[in-house]
Amino acid sequence: MFGRELYTTKLSTNDSYTSAYRFYHLEGVSETNQDDQASQLSLVADITIINDYLKQLQDLGIYKDTTIIITSDNASFEVNTTSTELTKTARPLMLVKQAGKDVGDAFTVSQAPVCHNDIFPTILSSLGSEDTSFGTTITEIPQSDRERSYYRAVYPLESTGKIELQEYLISGDAKDLKNWN
Repeated sequence: MFGRELYTTKLSTNDSYTSAYRFYHLEGVSETNQDDQASQLSLVADITIINDYLKQLQDLGIYKDTTIIITSDNASFEVNTTSTELTKTARPLMLVKQAGKDVGDAFTVSQAPVCHNDIFPTILSSLGSEDTSFGTTITEIPQSDRERSYYRAVYPLESTGKIELQEYLISGDAKDLKNWN
């Protein structure tokens, strides 16, 4: 478990790498159980882990050289076991701290229409790749209309017992369900 290792082993650096990529998935809380006390404790634990991770990066002196991407995987979780119809939108949050930005640097808020597909080119770019065939980095996407994808897992339907993966194309404001196809 990442959290336990973070507290017992601590982060360290290795001079044999010129760059590295790490992906960590924290459990998080979905909208359907925000009022549950166990969910609240899970959320506090996740925030504590993230805070301690960032602090350890600072203590090692590598925070400024690190690109950090924090995102939710669904943002508005909807479980429906009787229908595959989408009845409300999801708008996952995304935070990107680029290498070169330090602790005292201000964050900027962007309304650019990004999606999870934009994470891969962002990671490649942060590792020094100039290959743009995978798409545009999150920080280079303009704050204008853009078609983007959202992937939604439909949990086991009572009629089939199967999990279905749906891809939606969103054009325009993601808060408006009419823009989801």
